[in-house]
Amino acid sequence: MKPSRRFTVVALSGLALLTLVTWSEVQAGQVTAQLSLPSPAVPGDTAPAGRYGSAAQVGAVARSLAARDRVSAVAIYDIDGTPLGVRSPFSTNPSAPAAKTGCESANPACGPVVIRSGSPSSVPVKPLAQNRSPSAVLTTIRDASAVSRAAVARSVIARSTAPRNDQSPWMRALWDGAAPILLIALCTVGAIQLTVLRPLARTAQWMKELRAGQPAAPPKLGGLLHPIETETALPESLPADAATEEDVEQSEAGESVWTAERLRAIFQDHLAGTRLFVVSSREPHEHVYRGKTITPLVPASGVATALEPILSSCDGTWIAHGSGNADRQVVDERDCVRVPSENPRYTLRRVWLTSEEQQGYYFGFANEGIWPLCHGGHTQPLFRGVDWEQYRLVNQKFADAVLEEMQGTEQPLLLVHDHQFALLPGLVRAARPDARIAVFWPMPWPSADAFGRCPWQKEVLHGLLNADIVSFQSRAHCASFLRSVDRAVECRIDWERFTVSRENRSTAVRPHPINVAVPAPGHPRTSALPAHESVATRTQPRLTSALGIGVNRIGDATVILERFQAVECLLATYPACRGAFTLAQLAVPDRSSITRQQDLLAEVEIEAERINRRFQTGTWKPILLSSKEQGLEDIRKLYEAADACLVPASHDGMDPVAKEFVAAGDDEDGVLILTRFAGGSTTLRRALIADPHDPGQLAERLRTAIEMPPDERRSRLRDLRRVVREHTVYRWASELVSDLAEA
Repeated sequence: MKPSRRFTVVALSGLALLTLVTWSEVQAGQVTAQLSLPSPAVPGDTAPAGRYGSAAQVGAVARSLAARDRVSAVAIYDIDGTPLGVRSPFSTNPSAPAAKTGCESANPACGPVVIRSGSPSSVPVKPLAQNRSPSAVLTTIRDASAVSRAAVARSVIARSTAPRNDQSPWMRALWDGAAPILLIALCTVGAIQLTVLRPLARTAQWMKELRAGQPAAPPKLGGLLHPIETETALPESLPADAATEEDVEQSEAGESVWTAERLRAIFQDHLAGTRLFVVSSREPHEHVYRGKTITPLVPASGVATALEPILSSCDGTWIAHGSGNADRQVVDERDCVRVPSENPRYTLRRVWLTSEEQQGYYFGFANEGIWPLCHGGHTQPLFRGVDWEQYRLVNQKFADAVLEEMQGTEQPLLLVHDHQFALLPGLVRAARPDARIAVFWPMPWPSADAFGRCPWQKEVLHGLLNADIVSFQSRAHCASFLRSVDRAVECRIDWERFTVSRENRSTAVRPHPINVAVPAPGHPRTSALPAHESVATRTQPRLTSALGIGVNRIGDATVILERFQAVECLLATYPACRGAFTLAQLAVPDRSSITRQQDLLAEVEIEAERINRRFQTGTWKPILLSSKEQGLEDIRKLYEAADACLVPASHDGMDPVAKEFVAAGDDEDGVLILTRFAGGSTTLRRALIADPHDPGQLAERLRTAIEMPPDERRSRLRDLRRVVREHTVYRWASELVSDLAEA
């Protein structure tokens, strides 16, 4: 029996039992009340009162008992034989029982069977006790003609010779009513089955066939569900222009996918009359020389992908460091250029930095101090006074550029991205109090104790608190930031609303988890791979069984080396994986100084070469390493070609590589491997989770990914993709800029 039907049976049976028990207890209470001797005398009775009450009262009890079924006469006698109350249809009253009837007060009624007026009658005698001693006798004469004399005699003898524990009235009624209750329950279940469950089952089957594209006539519900059938027009097939599979997935997610067009349309009117300004270290568009030709390049940046539609809708301005080797050749006299090149929609203002400024502000304080402090990795943060001075000067240079671009704009909106510009909100606020400023900090915020290691923690916090909104990846990061503020800054914190009040200003601390851009529906799977030599070897037959991918900055050399150790452990432990798995590792240059970057890259190359020498064959290498700068499209192609993606970062709030891998392509075939420290491990639950510091465990996850059945691979990636599509980078941009506009 199905659980729903069992529940119905139990519920109905319980209701019937409860009703019967209640009725039985009421009946038992009535019988007990009638068998009890009346105690107080009623004032006004003419009959003399005895110790059991007036004669009228005792007689009333006798008459009440005599009215019951098959009771011919009732008499109540004192223990001495004096009648207290008699009710009899015969001409003579029943004789008083002998003083010793053989019936004790604690036993049930007993007595002989006699022939009275030609009819067999039973004359049971019931002692009545008062204060635990016999004080009266109840005698009844019942008609026994319906049963044989022998049966009555055996029953009376059994009662008189064998003591038994009398059941309570409601228990006797319960046993007597068990059969009717069971019958009622079965009838009820049958009725529900015929009138409700079967019609619903037919309707469910019809809907299943309808979704499968098999037109069928709608079922006849009838019975209790007939009103639904008459009021609802059930179609025989879905319309020809039914929703696509993408629309179905969006409906399951509870909302449509955010796209660039949708974001642009929303802010077309939302930002009317004002402009948005964005500040970041990396520019959304570069211009580089390819030979003697200047070529535009779009670096891999989820933030640029998200904010470009908003900047396009309000003709905004992006202020960034001009790092391309041909950037100066394309700007105007104000160091501005309209982008994108093929369809210019907003302005890119480039700020030029000297190598000394770049070394101190970016490679020094930002990436050797703040970055390892926030990520809590293996690298110890380095804080140098000369780096801090360059950091302060570069923030002032960017603030001057922002103020120049804001001229003529009332109540401008400023979005500051990343940790390179913690001081900029305070510098802009001092000159433009009317500006609405938001800071997005994509990294985890460290604990208050850890952040206390920064010698200039107060200056950093004061700069950030001049913004109207300070945004982090998660609420936990917001709480960590507030604890650092509480320890280092004199202010008032509202822990319920997550706001900081100081110097007549209020700063809201909000979580805005960023995601990646989801390719448009029907985005084709790209078979071509990046055209650099190492990854091009993926086309060899020996490497087509399984390809893993890792994308890291060269500054994350420790993470890359841990991944290499896991590959070595996999091939050493499971020889069958040799020749069947290849790791394509991209080591993207960025966060380290040139000298440090070269040292880290050399260390990574030496380790990759050692493992390759140990396991490689004539046509296969286990590790393919590339340190070239890759464009967004090239990396996306590699994501689409990969069978597994390894993201063993120790601490990261964004996990862009994991989400970009999930969103790339449309074949729903791939396995994501995360570490338990990654920010996405709490939301991307269908990923394989491993400890980044345990090469053996990571090797096991690699083996699981290689041997995973295709159905499970598709199921996992489908669920992961649904999570990513619910919160795209466009939705992040919409929520953050909307909060800023309403600040």
